[in-house]
Amino acid sequence: MMYQPYGNTLFCDDIRQEVGGKFSLMGVFADHLVINSSPPTGDDPVVLSKIAVSSIIVVPHEYPSYSLGRLRVSLYGGEKSEPEVLFERELPKRDFETPPRGDISKFVANIVMSPVVFSSSNSSIKVRAYLDDIEIRLGVLRVSFSDTVPEAELTE
Repeated sequence: MMYQPYGNTLFCDDIRQEVGGKFSLMGVFADHLVINSSPPTGDDPVVLSKIAVSSIIVVPHEYPSYSLGRLRVSLYGGEKSEPEVLFERELPKRDFETPPRGDISKFVANIVMSPVVFSSSNSSIKVRAYLDDIEIRLGVLRVSFSDTVPEAELTE
């Protein structure tokens, strides 16, 4: 039985490297980001100072060798026929000559993008990895806009 590559992504406000090589993710989003702003228009976009993603890609050693691997973060929205690529990088190659049985290769990418410009009210940010022609869906963050601040619940 051959296992397929898989992974996931956390979306957040910022990623900081700490002492000792650890990373802290600040302001982690669930699956939806609401920006406190009027919806953007073509003439009046909304600019987010930064957004960060922490992605993990797991490739089992049983998976066949690939010649090209890449990670891409794209912004989708509105009437754009093609997404805007916010970030793209090549994934490191690995040695497939003598893979340890049952072992995996794990790639971790912490990416902070600044600024991010939204020109459509129906937007999403998608993270994908590609091994040759195989697409690995790592995550999606839906983005919406609200020019009203929700009232805090009053407690006694």
